[in-house]
Parts: sequence; C-alpha cells; structure tokens
Amino acid sequence: EAFTYSLVFNDMQVTNTLELSISDQVMCDAITGGEGAIDASGDSCLITYNSYSYGYSLDSLCIIFLDGSYSTGNCNVVESGVFDYETNEETITLTEYAGTDSSDTTMGTWEVNNDVLTITTSDDSSCTIISASKL
Repeated sequence: EAFTYSLVFNDMQVTNTLELSISDQVMCDAITGGEGAIDASGDSCLITYNSYSYGYSLDSLCIIFLDGSYSTGNCNVVESGVFDYETNEETITLTEYAGTDSSDTTMGTWEVNNDVLTITTSDDSSCTIISASKL
C-alpha cells in the first residue's frame, strides 16, 4: 500500500493531490468490512451473506467505490483539487470552486513551526489537521 498527499502553494491558490494505491485484499476488506475474500481466480471479491455468496469484480469495485483505476492487483486513486486561500494573521480561509454556485468555504488556523506547516479546520461534524513539511 502506498499513500501520498501533497500541497503546492502559490500566492493565491493551493493545489492538493492525493495518490493512493491499495492491494486487492485491502480494497476487498475495506468494502466488505473485513468479511470478504479474493476468489481463486484473483478477479473477484467474495462475500457470503445469509448462506449466499456474492462475487464483485475487483476492477469494478475500484472504479465504482474509489473512482480509481485497476491494474496488476492494485487499485490506484489520484484525486486533486484547487483551493483559493487567504490568510489573516493566524486565520486561513480556503475556498473550493471559487466564483461558482458550488463555492465552499472552510476557515481554520495555520502556523509554521520548525519548518512544518500545520493547518487546522473544524466544524460541527469534523476536524481536520494537516501537517506538511517543505520539500
């Protein structure tokens, strides 16, 4: 399994990119709550429910549930987004889809300590903390 998350800042926008590669069994376990198994051919994730066994194509699971691409036993996912951002002292405002009807704004705090950027956002249902080091 491999996981990479990157943030690239310019003066007005930040581009975030998530790259994820997971194996057949990990994907099968995640989708079936740990109840699935890879079939003998290696093409399907099997789950048994009420004495019935169901097989789900691994490439379909990857595409449908993770919006990924399937290749050589791995589901590979790449997602990216661009956010406008503004800072005011310790406050950061991130706006996704700026200038559209789908605009979504998130506010939080930011700080740089020992060359590590930490952005913290929260609302009534979630809290996100991102720590990033400059490469």
